[in-house]
Amino acid sequence: MPVIEGTDAGELLGVKLQTAVPAHVTAKPVPGDSNTVAYRVAARVPINAALAADSRIFSLYDPSFGLRLVVTRVQLRWVQTAAVTSAVFPSLAVNLSTITAGASDGGTAVTPRSVRPRAGAVPYRAASASVRHGNGAALTGFTAGTTMPLMYLPIHQLQTLSTVEVNSATLDWQPSVSAGEHPVVVNRLEALAVAVGPTVAMGSTGASVVYINVDWTETPAY
Repeated sequence: MPVIEGTDAGELLGVKLQTAVPAHVTAKPVPGDSNTVAYRVAARVPINAALAADSRIFSLYDPSFGLRLVVTRVQLRWVQTAAVTSAVFPSLAVNLSTITAGASDGGTAVTPRSVRPRAGAVPYRAASASVRHGNGAALTGFTAGTTMPLMYLPIHQLQTLSTVEVNSATLDWQPSVSAGEHPVVVNRLEALAVAVGPTVAMGSTGASVVYINVDWTETPAY
């Protein structure tokens, strides 16, 4: 152990590594018991050329509005597959969006995969949450409401492109709950949405694909 010498009392003081959770932070674990199931979903979403700014391409919400979705990981990977005619600098945004009861997001439904995070947990159970993606076009159907940006992924679309696909942007968000970080909690009448970022639309030509991976747990309260 490294030491510091030369104190007034001539003591040797050990220098210890900081613990994983700072003393002023109380970690709040993700809900988990024998009835709790964690879910994971993966979606591959082709992006249309000239997709307008703020177009939603992915959504995760509880259509019954009876559960909270505790999101523990969001991963976005953007791959350009065809060149644009001029360089543009769009982005992808991960948002919390308010929705209305009975809303439908359109698009294509995705079936989540249940995973068993703990011994004794229920191995498989259908998710209550609805997961949809735009399948190349913007999702429609939600009543416009308040949107709170959570994360942005900037993108540079290349004007010239070789035959090799270009993976130019990646976002991987996974909070360390043991270190006091907090997951995203999607409350009732809210949706976790991935959208084309504000202000800048996708290029007028070209093609790209977004790979979206999301992990979450469903719970009545958190």
